[in-house]
Amino acid sequence: MLQRTLPYSAWLLFVASATVHSSPWLEADDAYLRSDLQLLSDAGLITAPINHYPLRWSAFSDELKAINLEALSESEKQAYYHLRHALSNAELNRGNKRFKAVYGNRIPLDSGYGNSNKDEWGLYSSYEHLDDDFSFRLSSNYSKQLDKHTEDTEQLNWDGSYLTLNAGSWLLTVGALDRWWGQGWQHNLTLSQTSRPLPSLGASYQGGDNIFLGYWNVETFIAKLDSRTSDSQWSSRLVARPLNILSLGISYQAWSDTNRFRDGEQQLSGDVRVSLPSITLSSESKIYHGVYGEFASTDKSSELGARLIGWDGQWSFSRQSLRLALEKQTITDEWQLNQWPNAGAQYPANHSGKSSNSYLFGNSVSASLYLQFSNDHNLSLIGANYEENVITGVSEYDVLQANYTMPFQQGKLNFGIGKVSALKESNSQFWIGYDLRF
Repeated sequence: MLQRTLPYSAWLLFVASATVHSSPWLEADDAYLRSDLQLLSDAGLITAPINHYPLRWSAFSDELKAINLEALSESEKQAYYHLRHALSNAELNRGNKRFKAVYGNRIPLDSGYGNSNKDEWGLYSSYEHLDDDFSFRLSSNYSKQLDKHTEDTEQLNWDGSYLTLNAGSWLLTVGALDRWWGQGWQHNLTLSQTSRPLPSLGASYQGGDNIFLGYWNVETFIAKLDSRTSDSQWSSRLVARPLNILSLGISYQAWSDTNRFRDGEQQLSGDVRVSLPSITLSSESKIYHGVYGEFASTDKSSELGARLIGWDGQWSFSRQSLRLALEKQTITDEWQLNQWPNAGAQYPANHSGKSSNSYLFGNSVSASLYLQFSNDHNLSLIGANYEENVITGVSEYDVLQANYTMPFQQGKLNFGIGKVSALKESNSQFWIGYDLRF
């Protein structure tokens, strides 16, 4: 396995000698790559908005390639090398064939951003082709998962498949891809990876440097749901970076049920992040950090239903890097009283038996650690507490989990353990997986 810390001169020589294609996205499946990108953004080296995934490589690749390596701190160099290596894999079409296997004693716990393992067990395979004008991936998976009635079922699915048409600033997409719209790591009030990917048809436009918005992007899609309350979802999002330290996002979502010919639910949400000045720990280490918030309405767009506040930061020590994220989500009295009247008192953002964001988590707090070792091993530690709320009827419970990833036989081996502790009972979980790209 090629090390992520490949020396820059050797890497550059290798890239220059190969035929280059352009991969459309940095996908929402790697918390560590996102962490490195966030560090470069907080350091002011990346000015594109990075609060929505999949994130088009073209949104920031030119800035990444233009970075002066000699001017970087040790933390910035590590993040830079990791992202340049991932970008080269995409450009050179490496790893476009994939095999993955996972097994656990039950449906694994939600691990927040990068949560791509949603099945008790499964076998997954895919083939991807990347070109200048179009790209596609065909995935074939067989797994034990939750169906739309929240019962375990074994089935074949095509999650992760897509087809894109690239028309300059426009990108047209059909498929079923994991998305993450927002600033949080464990919470997300708009669109996250809690449920299975939504089968959708959509388009995105990458804007230039606007005098008011800075660099900006807009995306919209229509998705098919298997919810009992809604069978379709329309989601649109505008993101902008008007100042180097300020990242903004605003989203609108609407749900409908054509079988019942009724008015659907709708929701407005927004998010903001402010990058804070770095804190010097030593001559070789700084803390790159920021504060962020998210806000989402009830079905009445003028009423606040839930809010999220958080802080995250990353720093390095002895060639290892660590990101810490602290978050708190709070629901409002308006949400408690609203009851989502057009959806039979049920929140409409539901697919494969789960909500597609953390809105129903209610009042909750979380802390997450993402540790990257110099030998390409990764460790994440997550703890969260969820309070009881009157709509979902969920009692207070705590979640603890750990995930360890290491290179193994040209692929990645993942181990995970978790524990859910409620007032009257607790249960433990484990899972193991192997991911090979070739």
